[in-house]
Amino acid sequence: MKFKISFWLLLLLSLGASFGLEIFPLIISVLVHEAGHILALKLLGGYVGEIKADLKGIEFKMERTALFTGKEIILVSMAGPVAGLLFAAAAFIWRLDELFKINLLLSLFNLLPLKGLDGGEILKELKESR
Repeated sequence: MKFKISFWLLLLLSLGASFGLEIFPLIISVLVHEAGHILALKLLGGYVGEIKADLKGIEFKMERTALFTGKEIILVSMAGPVAGLLFAAAAFIWRLDELFKINLLLSLFNLLPLKGLDGGEILKELKESR
């Protein structure tokens, strides 16, 4: 299984930066999101085998000895946005408005059912499981 941060997500983050959002909170937010994916992957017995970065985005190749089931792929795909939403909730409680906005936007954007986003991967797996 491969996980990919889409070029569109990176573009969205760049646009956010150009409209006055600071880069450091963006980086923290992306790291929290990716940490959610990696934690779920490790809990399912997998590991990150390879990381690639190019103009299309950043790609993490997730591996383990047994094949991933559709449900496991959905769990790993959902883990990034869930981590971001939990981080957004914590930021809201601590009144860190910038981190709250970025994590909420990043998480909701990633749940869109588009190819290359977490929501697209979830939709694909749901279709294949029918």
